[in-house]
Order: sequence, then C-alpha cells, then structure tokens
Amino acid sequence: MAEEPHPLKEPAVRLEDVTVAYGDRPALWDVDLEIPKGSLTAVVGPNGAGKTTLMKTMLGLLKPATGRIEILGKPAQGCRGKVAFVPQRGSVDWDYPATVGDLALMGTHGSLPWWKPLGENEKRRARQALELVDLANLADRPINQLSGGQQQRAFLARALSQEAPLLVLDEPFQGIDASTERAILDLFRKLREKGNTLIVVHHDLHTVRDLFDYCVLLNVRVVAAGPTESTMNEENLRATYGPRLGLDLKRPGNSPLDGMWK
Repeated sequence: MAEEPHPLKEPAVRLEDVTVAYGDRPALWDVDLEIPKGSLTAVVGPNGAGKTTLMKTMLGLLKPATGRIEILGKPAQGCRGKVAFVPQRGSVDWDYPATVGDLALMGTHGSLPWWKPLGENEKRRARQALELVDLANLADRPINQLSGGQQQRAFLARALSQEAPLLVLDEPFQGIDASTERAILDLFRKLREKGNTLIVVHHDLHTVRDLFDYCVLLNVRVVAAGPTESTMNEENLRATYGPRLGLDLKRPGNSPLDGMWK
C-alpha cells in the first residue's frame, strides 16, 4: 500500500463550487475539492465522469462557468510555470517532426520570455529530464520511432524539464508494459519524496490502493476524496460507478469485488 501523504495546511489544489459545462451539459457540477501537497493522488471514475475535464480546468485550459480554483495558494490563472501536464498518449500527433530531445526542450519554453532563445540552462534541464526517464541515449531519435512506453516517458521528460512543483497526468499507465509502469511509478515516488505533488487520472481500480496515497472518486460531482485506505471502500465505489461497478472490477474467476476492501 502507498504511504500516507504528509499532512500540510495549504493544499496543492483547491476548487470551490466549480461547474464546467459543454453547452447545456455539465461535465463537472459544483465541485469542492482539496488535494494535499506532497501527495500521489489518483482521480478515478467511470467514462464520462469528467476526469479529463477536471485536469484541463486545473490547468486553465477550460474556463469554469462558476467557481474558484487555487493552485499552490494562488489563483490558477497566475500559476504559469507551476504546473506541468502529461496528456493521454493517444491525443498526441506522433508524426510531428521532432526528436526526443526536442520534446524535452519544449518543456522549458514556458520559463522564458518569447524573445529569448534557449540557453545552456534550458538544455541542461532537458538533459536531466531525459536521464530521469532513462531516455538520454535516445535524444536524437524521432518521436515517431518510439515504442508506446518510450513515448510515455518522452512526454514525462517534457513535463519534468519544466521543473514544476505540481504534475498533472492523464492516464500515464495506459497501454504500457509492466516494466515501464514500474519505472514510472518509481519515478513518481521519488518526485513525491522531493516534495512534488502528482495528480493522476487512473483507470485500474485494482491498483489504486497499491499505487496512490490519496484518491478522488469522481462522477460529474466529487463523490469522495481522501486517503486511499479509507476512501476506496464499497460504499463510495458503488456511489461512483453504480451498476457499472461489476464491469469495471470484474476479474476472470473471481467476484468483481474480491480483494477491493477488507
């Protein structure tokens, strides 16, 4: 089981009465949420629950219809450079003519004024990020020649080169092999130990207890949020997934709820 996050008074992220709608359809409704600093937090919920919308709203990519968002104690719109984002791998154009090194360097652009060229400091940050994800030897390789796990690590390097205290990741474990998953998780834990906060959209309910110390159960509204051990219980999961719970948790030869709680 993941360790509990250190209790800190000021949350990394705070949302108050946040509603986001696409036309007349709410994607998030009246969301109140605090995510602790220094936590490794999972955001889980069924398809269409608003998980990606929540991430984009935190990042300022979507404007809420109502409500207020704070990042590290300040209004979200004033937190440029404090948040790094790793999108779903399937949403990226991997035919874009860039190398792994180019992708890592892209993460440093936000810290420079538009008129200033990249310097040695930015190149150093990109190199260090590639070393952290074990891709330094592939810096000159075009991104369209990477495996799925390498693609995920390359985009993680872009985020790490920003040196942001808050990382937001949309399903980083999806479609990668077990060894890459272990390597990424090990890196996440090292980042948390250094004081970073990581917020991760995650789809595998069976692994939430093992991987994350804090979790948010979302289905348009926040059903529950808190330390994983106490929050991932049958009552909260049924309130989040309803009749779909059995499908999401089913394993061959077992009850769909086996092993989910004690």
